[in-house]
Amino acid sequence: KKLKKNVNHALYVVTCDSRDLFSTMTRISIASLRLTNPEIKVMIVLDVISERILRDNADPLLKEVDEIIAIETPNGKSVFRNRHIKTRLGNLISGPFLFLDSDTVIRGDITSIYNYNADIAGVPNLSQKSIKKQIWNQDLKVLKQMKWKIRSDYYVNGGVLFFNNSESTFNFFKSWHSKWLQSNKRLMYLRDQPSLN
Repeated sequence: KKLKKNVNHALYVVTCDSRDLFSTMTRISIASLRLTNPEIKVMIVLDVISERILRDNADPLLKEVDEIIAIETPNGKSVFRNRHIKTRLGNLISGPFLFLDSDTVIRGDITSIYNYNADIAGVPNLSQKSIKKQIWNQDLKVLKQMKWKIRSDYYVNGGVLFFNNSESTFNFFKSWHSKWLQSNKRLMYLRDQPSLN
């Protein structure tokens, strides 16, 4: 899917096994985004299972977004399907776009992010300055078990990420998805931050 130029897009990935808390959380995040940044177009990207469940339950989330994109994923629990989409999002959607997790609350004007010249932009995890405070113990364990390099400057949070439309972004998502699949297969670990970092 190629996004329209000169339109700011925010994307959420939503998956579920039934009508659940994540739909409501996403609606709250979208409401905060609409109140503070009404010009931003909101999209949800979900798997076909979740789309069917939300439609069957007449979930109000489907009427509160500008666009819905349904993606095929392998079978699995909703968190698996969610990460399967999220870690390859930039190969499914041509940006630029801002990815937001369902538990975000937007408190002000964020449109300046769309002027970034970088391929990818993010924030340190937990908004901490010290790298030791940014990495959760379980994530650190995964990084060590996978023998992945641990950065010394920052550990990026996977819940607020900006992506420009570039070859580097495309390659980043290929790598992220591959590494996430590796950690999932080897350790049965579904979190995406170790593979992101």
